[in-house]
Amino acid sequence: MNKNEFEVMKKTLSTGEFDGLSIRVVNAPRFFVKLGDREFWLDGKDGQSNRKDFNPSYILERLRASLTTKDLGESFAYIGADRVTADSERRNLSLNLSHYGVNTYTGVLAVPNLANHIEKAELSNESPESVVGLETSKPNRIIFNLVGSFPCANKDGFDRVKHGALATVYLNSNTGEYLAEKTDKCRAKYAPLAHLKPSEITNTDLVKALGSAPVELIYQV
Repeated sequence: MNKNEFEVMKKTLSTGEFDGLSIRVVNAPRFFVKLGDREFWLDGKDGQSNRKDFNPSYILERLRASLTTKDLGESFAYIGADRVTADSERRNLSLNLSHYGVNTYTGVLAVPNLANHIEKAELSNESPESVVGLETSKPNRIIFNLVGSFPCANKDGFDRVKHGALATVYLNSNTGEYLAEKTDKCRAKYAPLAHLKPSEITNTDLVKALGSAPVELIYQV
């Protein structure tokens, strides 16, 4: 087919009516989304997916959650030791730092295996006070430390400090009490709309926002 022949065909079909056929070029807005090796076509009006193996709203729900929440956390290794026997136990303090607007966390470190061992030993060695029925006060035999911590003198009630990437943890080595404070780096990692609840983002707003994604020509029905 030469150029003139193509132009004749183009002119004939350009009216959109030929041989009883009504022909229209359709610009149907849709969104093409890839997740790994999985492909989703979303309706341009309501954002619903064409896939039968997923909830039609899967992509919108995923976006809604990711825009408002982000998993942020950090772990700090610590050790507890018995002042009497020098027995010790190592564990990890795992902090969930995802909560928007919450900047401090408090708690008490625990070494349950060591504490149970001490309790059994104390029960088997009855004190004179308990023999005669007097109350006894048991001083805390366990001391604590955060692995890699440093002495701390600028935070009342705490004598050790460990600086992490997302949190700074202060520790009372005698009681195991800790105070964790988020760092600026942690707050900078919040989700884009962390101040909102997922339910505050509507499907309509999501679909409108999806319209700002890059345009790509994909010849697929």
